[in-house]
Amino acid sequence: MESPVEEKSKELIEEALKEASQKNKWLFWVSLTTTFMAILAALVGLNSELYITQTILNKNDAVLMQNKASDTWGYYQAKVIRENMYSIAYDLTKKEKFKLQAQRYSQEKKQIKQDAQKLEKKVKEFQEKSNHNFEKHHKFLIAQIIIQLSIAVASISAITRRKIFWYVSLLSFTAGLLIFLVEVL
Repeated sequence: MESPVEEKSKELIEEALKEASQKNKWLFWVSLTTTFMAILAALVGLNSELYITQTILNKNDAVLMQNKASDTWGYYQAKVIRENMYSIAYDLTKKEKFKLQAQRYSQEKKQIKQDAQKLEKKVKEFQEKSNHNFEKHHKFLIAQIIIQLSIAVASISAITRRKIFWYVSLLSFTAGLLIFLVEVL
């Protein structure tokens, strides 16, 4: 038969073991959620990098189109100058060949002007795409930062063994996750 002291000691030991087991279960969940947070942070970071890459590519395409548009406008100006030269030559000499040349350049410059305007439209489209992608990048970056902060707070909860930090980390993780999902969907 056990003495009351022995019984009380066993109860205390069992209680301590049970409490330690519960803490280990809780630490398991903290570790599991932190791992999940880290995986999602990596996915959000990947999306952020994809959008910044698209931003750069669209900006590059806009610059290339702008160069083509500038060249086309230069070509258009050359046609205008030639048209004006032949018009002046015709006005001074009344020779039909100058009038025909002036008309030819007048016709050519119309198509060139349309081409330049189309290129400028493409420049604008690339710039808009770039701006859109840059905004998406920023939102993914914000989501990533929030998720990384939630990882840090979850780590603090494991170190200090205080559940309140874990709950805060879950709350901030949810905010980061929502920002990410809104942008993805």
